[in-house]
Amino acid sequence: MATRPTDPKPKNGSWVTQWRDDEKHVRNKSFGPVKKVSKDVAYQRFTKWLSDEFYAREVIRNPSGLLAVHDLCREYLVFAAGYYRDEDGKQTTEVRNIHYTLTFYNNLYGEEPLHSLGPIQLRDFQVEMIKQDKARTLINKMCEHIRRMVRWAVSEELLDSRVLYAIESVTAIKKGRSPKKGTPPARESEKVVAAPLLAINKAKQFLPHTVCAMIDLQMLTAMRPQDVCGMRLIDIDMSDHDVWIYEPDKFKTKYRGDRRTIFLGPRCQGIIKPFMNREPVENLFKPEDAQLQRNAARRGDKEAPRTNKGYGDKYRPFYDTASYRKTIRRACESAKIDIWSPNQLRHYAHDEYEKMLGIEITAGIMGHSDVTTTKLYGERQLQRAREAALKFA
Repeated sequence: MATRPTDPKPKNGSWVTQWRDDEKHVRNKSFGPVKKVSKDVAYQRFTKWLSDEFYAREVIRNPSGLLAVHDLCREYLVFAAGYYRDEDGKQTTEVRNIHYTLTFYNNLYGEEPLHSLGPIQLRDFQVEMIKQDKARTLINKMCEHIRRMVRWAVSEELLDSRVLYAIESVTAIKKGRSPKKGTPPARESEKVVAAPLLAINKAKQFLPHTVCAMIDLQMLTAMRPQDVCGMRLIDIDMSDHDVWIYEPDKFKTKYRGDRRTIFLGPRCQGIIKPFMNREPVENLFKPEDAQLQRNAARRGDKEAPRTNKGYGDKYRPFYDTASYRKTIRRACESAKIDIWSPNQLRHYAHDEYEKMLGIEITAGIMGHSDVTTTKLYGERQLQRAREAALKFA
């Protein structure tokens, strides 16, 4: 199976994606010149090409022609590319996750006949992933992708329902257990720990004020990186002057129908106010601000007029989780300290709030809705979270 094309990157003056085909030859495709096409437009063209052409071009369209496992993998990838999309029509990261799983599965069993797909093959897949040193939680997610593919194939009458019944008998790997006799247990994934306060402060010395503001907001509110990157004025209710209410337009569990409420106290409001010259639908935190700050510092003119002339095509319109993470990584490297990630700021805030306020109020602040994550919370916990934001954030 061909590798998944990379996201478009500048190469020889154009936005280019690169991948290896079934014969391992390197392929390239351009989505327009960098000077005329913004990165967002290039990415939109890329995702449309990915679902409409790349995943579909070698697929056997006649279901009765499905003879091998790799045929089913290709059919399911086409379905997933069109199904897993957000409200704006962009593909979610689940498409990439499924492609990652099916690449391994196809390399192992792609040439096997379709009737070989069953519980023994899935258990052997678990064993092979353990040999490749994959973490237990990752292996369980990969196996769930395979079950989901089989479930879809049954719904499309490409497989007999007895295959689904049989393959669901293969349970997830439990901690310290092995899926097969004579196989060592799968390793546990590394636990995400809070970023040390000293390391945070050292990295901030090498970061622009925009990213420092994002870090401070995460530390005060326990926001996810996605939440702080997507912050817009239109999503913030400022009717209560004491505590503003931020309800992200996009967040991790929105597809479940959940609601995410983040309270912004006086300290958070002070961080946000310098960025309130945006349009209501614009993201608050933009990479171009960091460049303007660096340019002003080079000129020795801290009061240089703000202008974005020339930056529209060169920089993304806002920080996303990837560019936010990379910026922090570069700052850690410059400070010569251990690298930490934005998600560790959320864990830092979680630990601090739990020490001060207890687990129930922390649930409301963190936005947890799963009883196994923290505890179920209701209006009472949200009210306490608001009071905590007024006092601490």
